[in-house]
Amino acid sequence: MGFIDWFEAMHQIPLEPVYTGKLLAGLYQDIQQGDFSPGSRIIVLHTGGLQNRFAASP
Repeated sequence: MGFIDWFEAMHQIPLEPVYTGKLLAGLYQDIQQGDFSPGSRIIVLHTGGLQNRFAASP
């Protein structure tokens, strides 16, 4: 299972793979590596961008 599939199953938030998926995958990696101080607040604004992901193929 890839990151996007895992994230969507865990949080019920759909992601697009080009921008938001990569952003969150990188953020999760940074968190796991300890790049943020304990107790830090991280805000990610997911503004959508899912138009092409669920578009029907002609």
